[in-house]
Amino acid sequence: MLPAGCATSDRADRAALPLETVGAEIRTCPRDPVPVPEGALDAGTTEKLWKQDRGALVDVNGCLRSAIAHSDDVAAAGKAKR
Repeated sequence: MLPAGCATSDRADRAALPLETVGAEIRTCPRDPVPVPEGALDAGTTEKLWKQDRGALVDVNGCLRSAIAHSDDVAAAGKAKR
C-alpha cells in the first residue's frame, strides 16, 4: 500500500463500509469547506474566521472518530461471525 500522501484513486484494496449501517451522526457530518473570504481582512474578521474554521475542524474530527468507531464495530462483527 502506498503512503497516504501517495495514494491513488484506486481503492480496490480497501474494504467497503456498508453505508446502510452508518448512523445519522455520520451521515450529517459537514462536508463543505469553510468559505474563503474575498478582499482584505482586518484582525477581527481574521480571528472570527479562524474560530469558525477551528469549530468546523472539531466537528469533522468528531465525525471521523464516529466513522472509525463504526468501521471497527463492523469489522468486529464480521470477525465474530467467522
